Amino acid sequence: MGKEPTPLDIIPSKIATDVAVALVGPTSNGIAETAKDVWGGLVGDRVREWRQRNLVNSLEKTYEHLKQKGISPEQAQSLPTGDVYRIFEGASRAETTNLSEMWAHLIASAMDPKSNGKLDEALSKVLEQLTGQDAELFTLINSYEASLDKKDAAYQDEFEELTRKHKSAEALYDDGLISYREKEAIGEEIWKLNAALLRNLNHNLSKLATDLKETLATITDMQSSKENLQRLALIQPRGRELPLPELYFETDTNDAELLKQQYLQSIESLREWMHRIMERTIIHQDFLILDLGEGRKELNFKLSEFGKRFARACIGEAALDTSPAPDP
Repeated sequence: MGKEPTPLDIIPSKIATDVAVALVGPTSNGIAETAKDVWGGLVGDRVREWRQRNLVNSLEKTYEHLKQKGISPEQAQSLPTGDVYRIFEGASRAETTNLSEMWAHLIASAMDPKSNGKLDEALSKVLEQLTGQDAELFTLINSYEASLDKKDAAYQDEFEELTRKHKSAEALYDDGLISYREKEAIGEEIWKLNAALLRNLNHNLSKLATDLKETLATITDMQSSKENLQRLALIQPRGRELPLPELYFETDTNDAELLKQQYLQSIESLREWMHRIMERTIIHQDFLILDLGEGRKELNFKLSEFGKRFARACIGEAALDTSPAPDP
């Protein structure tokens, strides 16, 4: 049998030791702020060599994230002992680069003096259950959502500008400064520009989904990772966002046959809507990418509210809003 590594078989760098010392903070139980005491007293013989190396990697990355925030180890706040052990336990098991990076972000968030000085246990428990492939898939979905938001925001800005031009043309016509034909010509040009904007937006969104699909092909067990992210309430299907169909009834008529036809059309619209909901949330829930026809593709899943909160803490950016979300 091979020799069991001692706590200092992996010699921690100074910056990793500094972060570990900052995590522990002033103690009254005899643990001195030295490399030997921090690594020997807190990590101890229960950690194998590979776990020590993983922990060192995560703490070195934590140092870089704190540095980017303008926070030195001396300025960082220490965490409760239970949180420190939870970090050591989780981060020391993070074998892959992306998991190590997520732990580093989470630790840096907790050590930020602006935070409440506690590790978010709900987030750490979820992070402990992710594999490297889970983390890769989650990061890809988060990046897709962020790109989606940016492109949609850019479209909204251009659409609002076209709306302002249309209102301006209407005002000029009302004031008698342009003719009806001129106003209609401006309106037609604006309609063409808006149609082009929509085509460009759909093309860009489909390209995002296609590029994502190609990247997803590199994940060997994507189905398992998707199921794990769903189980942990980090992602959810998009299908429930389908808007209700518009239902129209002619109220100023006594024509029973007309009302009957409108009623039947409304029922058919609702049936079609329900079928699409079932298709996108049940029948197609196993597909990450949906083909919507006419060259359009869409990511079938999005981050849940808890997933957005997880992304903010463990990736450093949110896909959507920054409002607090409940635990899963």
